[in-house]
Amino acid sequence: VNRTPDRAAVAAALAPAVARVGVEADAASADLVVNATPVGMTGDAGVPLDASLLHGGQLVVDLVYIPAVTPLVSAARERGATAVNGLGMLIHQAALAIQHWTGLDAPLEAMSAAAVAELTLHR
Repeated sequence: VNRTPDRAAVAAALAPAVARVGVEADAASADLVVNATPVGMTGDAGVPLDASLLHGGQLVVDLVYIPAVTPLVSAARERGATAVNGLGMLIHQAALAIQHWTGLDAPLEAMSAAAVAELTLHR
């Protein structure tokens, strides 16, 4: 799920073996659904697609991480899908940046603990 078809095409081109641009109904046959929109952020109770398309056997990743359980994550879990927010992706992107710029392994556990502590302050 992306804001525009053009942005979706750019994202899909990064992983052509596993990603493609389709229509909303295609989510029902997808193994992985990624929300790359701001829908569901704090103050937005929306879900970026028809939640009835989600089901067990799918992995749903909502790149939104505030709130920790977004409306999409909640809806996906209610329908039996495995669903996570985007905090893990944010932390791993930061870790790759640290490794790229310093050549050092990133302290993932410390980074994760710090991120969770910071986000807890803003709930």
